[in-house]
Amino acid sequence: MKRFIQRHTTYAGADLIVAVPPSNPNKPFDLPTYLVETITRSTKQTSATNYLKKVRNTRPMKDCSTRAEKIDNIKNAFAVSESAVSASFFEDKNVIIVDDIYETGCSLNEVSSVLKQAGAKLVLGLVATKTIRDLT
Repeated sequence: MKRFIQRHTTYAGADLIVAVPPSNPNKPFDLPTYLVETITRSTKQTSATNYLKKVRNTRPMKDCSTRAEKIDNIKNAFAVSESAVSASFFEDKNVIIVDDIYETGCSLNEVSSVLKQAGAKLVLGLVATKTIRDLT
């Protein structure tokens, strides 16, 4: 991911990188957060993971069997912290969202909407893997 970011101009120009918060905040290991921490240690971007919060419980997305279930599960589940909003932290920034798995794009879409509402200029997605199937 680090090499991808460095080689692609739009991604290399991003100001911030944020991990999609996990469905289970008590997980001992969270891949998206780990990836953001690792990437930002060797790029010019700043981690903004601490400014994006899960505001309600959701089921693991892998437990949702339709696109409609995924959309309903993730809707209004995230928010930018009040301190980031009051400081206009995301205002006019280019932001990369990192997630572990892409199946329908529902998580990326929901997080992107929250970041845009917080003033992000451009939001880009980056995932570790794509599932073999798509939902209907």
